[in-house]
Amino acid sequence: MRIVISRAMGTTAESLWYPYLAKVNPDAEVVVPELPQNPEIGTWLPPVTAAAGEGRPGETVLVGHSLGGPNLLRLLESHEGEPFAGVVLVASMSEPIGYEALEPFFAGGFDWARIKKAARRFEVLTAADDPVLARTRSCT
Repeated sequence: MRIVISRAMGTTAESLWYPYLAKVNPDAEVVVPELPQNPEIGTWLPPVTAAAGEGRPGETVLVGHSLGGPNLLRLLESHEGEPFAGVVLVASMSEPIGYEALEPFFAGGFDWARIKKAARRFEVLTAADDPVLARTRSCT
């Protein structure tokens, strides 16, 4: 199995729980693509798309954390062929959260019909007391 993480803004591959995924999944290849610190859809999407495309989609789980979630949703909108094994969105959102610089990630909304076809299973993890995301703005 291959796990590709589209990380949160302001994090690195060694941040938060990202390294832990490799420890609890020793048989999986865990990939956290390098992303610029300044989040822009034009520079964030290509590295994650490339990492996701390196493995067989049916054996790849995509994980999107915070702003990495909308980044994955854009990837899924354009994905053709075999569906990914799964998608996990962690503390993520599907509509703007009030930061003007991040608006391009949400421009035009999402093509949910295409997104649903791009993976066999979806899981959404949110915290009821998340200080940034109201439940109505999460990917639920």
